Amino acid sequence: MKFELKVKPISINKFFRGRHYITSEGKKYQQMYHMLLPKNKMIKGQVKVEIVWHIEKRFLGKDIDNIAKILIDAIVKKGLIEDDRFIVELNIKKVKADEDKIIVKIDEVK
Repeated sequence: MKFELKVKPISINKFFRGRHYITSEGKKYQQMYHMLLPKNKMIKGQVKVEIVWHIEKRFLGKDIDNIAKILIDAIVKKGLIEDDRFIVELNIKKVKADEDKIIVKIDEVK
C-alpha cells in the first residue's frame, strides 16, 4: 500500500506536552491524519514501512525521527496495520522539495 499526504508534519514537541499528554494542536493533527489516511484493508502481521518526508523550508532544521511516531500511531489508529510492534523494518528519508508532503509505503513481510 502506498499513499501521499499533503501536509506539513507537526513537531513532536508541539504534539505532546510531557510524555503522554496530547496538546490541542496534537489532537487537531490526529483528526487531520485520520481524514487524510486512505481507507484500506488492514495488513496483518509483520510489515515494513517506508516514509519519505518532503520538506519545503528549513530542511536541516527538522529532526528526521520526529515524524515517525505520530504518523505511525495514526496509521495504527486508522486500522491500516495491526500494531506498530509488527513493524520489523522502518526507513525514513527526508528530501528538499517545492511543497511539504509525506509519502508512505507499507508492505507485508512474508
